[in-house]
Amino acid sequence: MDKISSKLRVGEKIGIGFALIGPLFVGVVWHFHHTLQSVLADHQQLQSVFEARKSLALEIEVAMAGARIAEGNFLLRHNERFAGEVDHRLQAMRDKVAALAAVDPQSQQTAKALQEAMTAYHESFRAVAKAWRIMGLDENSGLQGAFRDKIHRLQELAARYHVDRLQTVLLQIRRSEKDLALRQDPAYGERVRKLIREFRQLIERSDLSGPVQQKLLAELATYARSFEPYAESALKSGNVGGSKGSFRDAAHRIEAILDACLLYTSPS
Repeated sequence: MDKISSKLRVGEKIGIGFALIGPLFVGVVWHFHHTLQSVLADHQQLQSVFEARKSLALEIEVAMAGARIAEGNFLLRHNERFAGEVDHRLQAMRDKVAALAAVDPQSQQTAKALQEAMTAYHESFRAVAKAWRIMGLDENSGLQGAFRDKIHRLQELAARYHVDRLQTVLLQIRRSEKDLALRQDPAYGERVRKLIREFRQLIERSDLSGPVQQKLLAELATYARSFEPYAESALKSGNVGGSKGSFRDAAHRIEAILDACLLYTSPS
């Protein structure tokens, strides 16, 4: 080998050296280039995964924040629209969580935990919303509406009871008024006055509306005033004029008012 080397010129030796080293250099360069490409690809993949996680995490956070705002509005305003918005926001969140699960195995574990927490939250909210629906989202729905209907019915029945009682006393007044004309006994006049006082108290204690009470009291006052001359005439001379007069007209107007009240409080 030394003999061969000694016979070669310097240029030939250099050429042979390059020939031997060249493939090694090319191999080193190819390995470096391949490694660099692999590293760049891994970095791009990692960067892509990171960006996907970051983007989806932000969208999930926005959807959850929207659900909480809708939840707060529902609890504050008791409007069914906000309950539907909670469902809509959580469905959007489910879609984003499913996309996160497809990014990589680590994200899949995170998505699973998010899904479980979201399901628990949604079930809890639905239970609260159901309880509010049972209670009544407004005065006309649920237990609140049923309670309101019962109260109104009780008020109607109470008003009807008072009207029935007023009609009974009015009939007693008219009967005593006629007994006074027929028998000319002062006791019947006193009975009419007593029943008038009772009638007035029943009006004032009744559940009838203020305007109706005022009308009845006004007509009762007219009846009471015009009854006195009639009673005096009936006792002195027996002249009752066929039981006609302002008191009779007032009694008829009272009867008409009570009939109208009964019609209003009658069950439909």
